[in-house]
Amino acid sequence: MEGLEYGTHKSRAVNSTKLIGWLQIGANMAVLAGLILVAIQINQNTELVRYQLKHNNFVLSVEKENTILGENPARVWAKAMENPSGLSLEEMRVMEGFFYRTIMEYNHLYENREFWGDEWKRRIRSENGWFLRSKFGRAWWEQQREDVTSAELLEEIDTVVYDDEPDQTQYFQMIKDRLGE
Repeated sequence: MEGLEYGTHKSRAVNSTKLIGWLQIGANMAVLAGLILVAIQINQNTELVRYQLKHNNFVLSVEKENTILGENPARVWAKAMENPSGLSLEEMRVMEGFFYRTIMEYNHLYENREFWGDEWKRRIRSENGWFLRSKFGRAWWEQQREDVTSAELLEEIDTVVYDDEPDQTQYFQMIKDRLGE
């Protein structure tokens, strides 16, 4: 072999072998990284399916309660505000469906706060007084509050239920008074 120095051919072979070894290591690391990414994707898909199943169960429960509310829950709600002790058993069940559905919504937002953030607090503060601050609402809440399993959620609802803000009847009376001015 003319023009080649002794050992150069052997040196190239060793370098090629080292390069092939490093390429195999790199390829193996790429395969491992791909497997890790697949595992992460599977975990994310599992979490998404779990959330979808919980959400579907929530939607079915709300639909059931909406069916119980019937065609005119506002009439029953108004009666509950004006004359809570005059409600029939059927009307009490309508009100319970209304309240129960509301608490389920708060609980759903609370349990999924990683998606919804503090929306559960905002909804409780803006709506809860309307629903549970009345005489009937407070009586219902005192009967049902033990079913709320989160101390944080319970405290937030209690804060609004037992504050000194006007209830629905007082609020509407203030509007009537302004209309009379």
